[in-house]
Amino acid sequence: MSDPEIYEKVSIVIANYNGEQFAKQMIENLDFYYQQGCELILVDDGSDEGDQTLALFKKAFPGGFTVRQSNGGVAKARNSGIRAATRDFIQLF
Repeated sequence: MSDPEIYEKVSIVIANYNGEQFAKQMIENLDFYYQQGCELILVDDGSDEGDQTLALFKKAFPGGFTVRQSNGGVAKARNSGIRAATRDFIQLF
């Protein structure tokens, strides 16, 4: 993207189910977009109680949003994130 202002119009929705082993890589991949002003929304789709993905996400992105729901599958998680999004464009991660 060449226009820096476009980032402020984008919501990125991340569906998560027991994804703690991928959390570090997820954070590294999303950091640039967070720094550019994208809205980040992590939807936890009923992960086990011990999964730390939500906590790691909140620590890395204090301005990001989180949604918790009972397990319903990736489509339901993405739809929940889309409903929570407030920007003009949505990127599914």
